[in-house]
Amino acid sequence: MLLEEHGGHHAQRLAPLVAVRGGAMTPVTSTAVRRQVAAMGCELFEVGVFRPETAGTDASMLLQVWGPDILLRSVPWLALRNCIGSTSIFA
Repeated sequence: MLLEEHGGHHAQRLAPLVAVRGGAMTPVTSTAVRRQVAAMGCELFEVGVFRPETAGTDASMLLQVWGPDILLRSVPWLALRNCIGSTSIFA
């Protein structure tokens, strides 16, 4: 899912970070991700976003199944999540 599709405080907290980066991948990142997705040749990717334990909630994993187009559009958001150690992608 793209950042805009996420509700709650996590999306609100990450929105300024995405805005600073312009919400887009650098050309190098874009090329690398597109090549990797093409090389894997998968129709679907399972994307897991770890949600650490917080007050009143247990740690959990938000799992999504995305096609290549959605995965590529979501890379800026996934990169931000990865910076805080919460993203895994499986083909």
